[in-house]
Amino acid sequence: MEPPKTTICDLSFPEKNILLVTLNQPRTLNCLKRAGHVELGEVFAWMDKNPEIVVGVITGSGRAFCAGANLDGTFLTSQVLFCGLFGGLGCEGLGRYGGIDRC
Repeated sequence: MEPPKTTICDLSFPEKNILLVTLNQPRTLNCLKRAGHVELGEVFAWMDKNPEIVVGVITGSGRAFCAGANLDGTFLTSQVLFCGLFGGLGCEGLGRYGGIDRC
């Protein structure tokens, strides 16, 4: 099963069964716009459906892991902040890891 295409992060496998997700927007301190939240949701969903991946690690390039949501106006449309990452925009992949099914 192929991983989803990503624009805000790099996916790598440092060891068998370990997925490393590196946020790769260091100029903005890895702030996420709405599309980035959706993209991460797709990565988590893919990880959840892939039984070969046992561990997922999220990190950030540059001097910050992630400074949060990019509040330039495009993010605050219908669902905001917490629900953006862990809610309706893409959290289905977290279901088996913490019981998060919906916001």
